[in-house]
Amino acid sequence: MTTDITYIDKLYDTALKHAQSGALSQAKTVLTQILELSPAHLKSLDLMGYVQYFLKKPQESIRYCEEALRIKPNHAYALKGLGISQAACGQIDEGVTNLKKAISVSPKYFDPHWDLAVTLARAGRTEDAVSQIETAISAFPEQKDRLLFLKSKIESGLAG
Repeated sequence: MTTDITYIDKLYDTALKHAQSGALSQAKTVLTQILELSPAHLKSLDLMGYVQYFLKKPQESIRYCEEALRIKPNHAYALKGLGISQAACGQIDEGVTNLKKAISVSPKYFDPHWDLAVTLARAGRTEDAVSQIETAISAFPEQKDRLLFLKSKIESGLAG
């Protein structure tokens, strides 16, 4: 049975709107429906990883990120999601490795730079976190104020 792509796209748009509005359980329900119809729908796997992470289910998030990476091995968004989810499960070194890989495959994608700094800070690796922020400022000068704010929080022990 083939499923109409337009139908899946409409479902995805609905799930995305739910996720963006904070209705994570509703987003999860729609994403589950999509993934039953089209298990390799990359955008839905990505969004389900995001939803699971923010539902405080990082182990589930890991599962969806890994599935996305089976489909697209150097997918920066899935690597970033995997990294933060691993860190949330206490797998700090693995999380840092995947965040760094996300940066290496997509150096102009800001989010893994931020998430790496936060992950390092939460792990008590303040010096590494500050170094990451300085790297990010060089790569993203338009984000300098935001990054300097994060740096001040990290140096004062308030990040996390």
